[in-house]
Amino acid sequence: MAALSQARLSLEDVFENLRLAGIRQLGQVERAYLEQNGHVSVIQYECLQDAPRGLPIVPPWDLQCPPTVTDTQATADQPLACLGCGYVSVQPCASCPRCGHAAWTWACQNPLRNSHELTFHV
Repeated sequence: MAALSQARLSLEDVFENLRLAGIRQLGQVERAYLEQNGHVSVIQYECLQDAPRGLPIVPPWDLQCPPTVTDTQATADQPLACLGCGYVSVQPCASCPRCGHAAWTWACQNPLRNSHELTFHV
């Protein structure tokens, strides 16, 4: 997160660049690089089904926020993603071990498919 601040990028900026590269959820990203010209290069899993579940970034959060769920709902079958950094957890934890954020949403494979974790409310 500190690297984003140094590059003067917000999470919204990063998510926008990822969506422009066809990314629907953060688990699809194998690597991402901030290039010298300010563009983001994205290397993603070739097949969406091969990508691990991750934090949904579609639809854009300013249009429709992902639902917030409690950390106690995390399981191996239905992991949660930290809304602060995208860390995915299959174990219940009150705050994210990576960034300390305490808000979670469902981690997903494809946020544009029918699934209970995609019932977004504005």
